[in-house]
Amino acid sequence: MARILIVDDDEQVRASLSSLLEGSGHECQVADAPGSARTALENSAFDLVLLDVRMPEGSGLEVLRAVTADSPDTAVVMVTGADDPEMAAAALALGAFGYVLKPFSPTEIEIAVMNALRRRELERERASLLRELGETVAERTMALRIASEQLAAATGESRKHEEDAFARLQHALSIRHDETGRHVERVGHLAELLGRRLGLSGDSEGLRVAAALHDVGKIGIPDALLLKPGRLSPEELSIVQRHTQIGYRLLSDSHEGVLGMAASVALSHHERWDGEGYPRGLRGDATPLAGRITAVADAFDAMTHQRVYRPAFTEQEALAALREGRGTQFDADVVDAFLGALDEVHEVLERFPEGIEGRISLLLVDDHRMFAEALTSFLAGQEDILVVGVGGTIEEGRRLTREVRPDVVLMDFSLPDGDGVEGTALVKAEYPAAKVLMLTGSPDPDTLTRALQAGCAGYLTKGGPPGQVIEAVRQVMAGESVVPAGELAALLRGVGRTRRGLGTTITEREGEVLQLLAEGRSTEEITDRLGVSRHTVRNHIQRLIAKLDAHSRLEAVTTAVREGIVTVGATPA
Repeated sequence: MARILIVDDDEQVRASLSSLLEGSGHECQVADAPGSARTALENSAFDLVLLDVRMPEGSGLEVLRAVTADSPDTAVVMVTGADDPEMAAAALALGAFGYVLKPFSPTEIEIAVMNALRRRELERERASLLRELGETVAERTMALRIASEQLAAATGESRKHEEDAFARLQHALSIRHDETGRHVERVGHLAELLGRRLGLSGDSEGLRVAAALHDVGKIGIPDALLLKPGRLSPEELSIVQRHTQIGYRLLSDSHEGVLGMAASVALSHHERWDGEGYPRGLRGDATPLAGRITAVADAFDAMTHQRVYRPAFTEQEALAALREGRGTQFDADVVDAFLGALDEVHEVLERFPEGIEGRISLLLVDDHRMFAEALTSFLAGQEDILVVGVGGTIEEGRRLTREVRPDVVLMDFSLPDGDGVEGTALVKAEYPAAKVLMLTGSPDPDTLTRALQAGCAGYLTKGGPPGQVIEAVRQVMAGESVVPAGELAALLRGVGRTRRGLGTTITEREGEVLQLLAEGRSTEEITDRLGVSRHTVRNHIQRLIAKLDAHSRLEAVTTAVREGIVTVGATPA
């Protein structure tokens, strides 16, 4: 629980607050004036300060200023007997997390403390993730700058060096939003094909490189927007549309050669033939030909591949959309060239098929937008994890699970339309193979037991370091349990009993493995205990998962306990 400093000149108030909060498991220290409060803060670290506004020896606002300046990780809730809106506004402006009026009920204080501590944890998580994000973006920006300079300096005699620089440039920009690396490769090759058809000849290969960088500016757009399911608000759409100008600025150091063409494409590939596009509203051939070509290649490829905000179109639906946009959204000559080259288009699609083989597909369900954005950006830096969607409600999580069928669902416990346990049950009903990891602010045993019964593969505390999320996702995909071994038995003892008749074909050796799993033993520990190979233990576990109609080892263990197949706490024979 939390360490709390109570600052109030009224001894009775100090005593009642200490008794209430210590009864809830918190550790409390008291101070009767601003001076003694500052001394306590200098000598110890606190999670929260409950601070009286008006005291004989000075104002609580002085202490609030000191806390926000010197101890930014400490939350402050102001407590006052005066209903003064101006004073409340001043306290909140200085960084207070809450404002409670005397006389207060125990419930009011407990809610204020709980909310302040949760907000403190969210702010700390956000700061940590944003630091990680800042480091990642700095690395990408430096790699982008180096690769851009090399690409701009390449000449016809050093084509190999140019290709190497381009490859590094793509790698530097490999943020995983609503599109994959395969998308940019296909767009580049489709643009090169159209360039040849339209007589660009020698420039068509350069167009391939330039077109593949059309969305480079998305490095500056929050992943939470790029991965948002459903329709964007007008404000959100305007933010996403800035990627054209961001891309242009990133690539416009040189106005010559491939890099100059890439800058032009980044800026112009969302212009329309009828002048209704963005960012400049260019009409007709005022848009550079390279941009008009990329617009058609990008639109067709985006339509024919699944996005988090919609399912894929069939090829015939996408071709019908190109025909419908001929002469309004798209240059008619470019559309005609595309329709006349469908055999070659199919060859490009076959060379660069969509797929996430070797990567863990992950769906994040969390309504805290800044946390979701920072976590998504952090996950984007992992070579073996692909974020395939972000939702802010249980209903969005259900829909996205149905559409993208993720390997892992990272589910927040507190959501606007229910809790993470309900969400887990509904997600598992949509796609039983999904492994659900629950994010919780405080690991309450009753909640965690309910989570196990709903089919959770484990849980994480939101206050942990970002790297803990990566490790947990990898663990659960490897079949490991993401619950501390020392806590598993206590949680399993609380699960309800069922009579599904499962496990009748479990062998004696499989029963031994199952009992050890219920004790929280790892694969390595079971290997040592039974004197068999790791491969043999893994095979036993996979058979147990199948026989118990489960999709993870933790789900199998929970089912076994509920069915009475194993007894929690017993020692295997």
